[in-house]
Amino acid sequence: MAIYNNDIIKTIVNLLKVRFDVKENLLVSENYHFPLTGELFHLTAVDLVYLLFEVEDEFKIRIPPDSLKNYGFFSVNAIASAVQKEIG
Repeated sequence: MAIYNNDIIKTIVNLLKVRFDVKENLLVSENYHFPLTGELFHLTAVDLVYLLFEVEDEFKIRIPPDSLKNYGFFSVNAIASAVQKEIG
């Protein structure tokens, strides 16, 4: 079964709402390119590690360290791209 980018983003957004208490009004497509550790979302580096584990568990994938380099896991869009790359 193919998973499309929109479904990936919806899942990531849901994780951010449920697991990290990110306010729903911030989780709009206009904000998906902003850093999750920036002043808009206020996640910590530790939060991002937990988010990585949650994403890997949710999608039943492993995101390799190379995908984390060069800000490969810093925004909703970047995370969705990393997931899409691993799903194929």
